[in-house]
Parts: sequence; structure tokens; C-alpha cells
Amino acid sequence: MAQPTQTLNLFDLQHGWSVYTCGEDEVTFDNHIVWYWGEPDVSSIQVMLSEGLASPVFAQVTVWFRGVGTVHHVADAASLAAYVAKVFPGVQALATQVYTVIE
Repeated sequence: MAQPTQTLNLFDLQHGWSVYTCGEDEVTFDNHIVWYWGEPDVSSIQVMLSEGLASPVFAQVTVWFRGVGTVHHVADAASLAAYVAKVFPGVQALATQVYTVIE
């Protein structure tokens, strides 16, 4: 019987986005959030590191807005920093109510 597979959206700073297909148990996370900003019910980012060093996935990043999360994966520490730097301004803006005065 074939092992169930999963597909992960993987960001690598050098190669951009790709789809990584792996066995269900090949990539595991310690289920401990190592870094976060904000609240998932409003707008936030959460980062969990992978447990296996043999995996091409370094971390799982979940971007939350109003309780709905979108999961992406990154290949290494530099890719993690670049991805968080890219999405953080938008997450921060969504968490803060800004009212523009139009005259």
C-alpha cells in the first residue's frame, strides 16, 4: 500500500516558490510556536520549526486573518527571514485600524 502524500508550498530565497511533495510522516514539526506576532483572531504570523534535519523544509509559517490561517513552508533561515519581512507589513496593517481622512 502506498504511503499517503502531502504537498507543501515551499519558499526558497534562491529559487522562489515550488511545490514539494513528500510522505505524510517525512516532514514533522515540534508543534511549538517559536515566534509569533499578533492575535490569530485579528491578524498574526506564527512560526514553527521542523524537527528533521534531512527534510528540505526548515519552518512552517502561518499567516492569520480573522481566525483563518494560510500555511506556507520555507527552506532555510534566510528564506524564513525574507518571507516574514515580505508579509509582516501587511499583517501589521490589517491588525491596526487606520482611518484615512479624505478631504
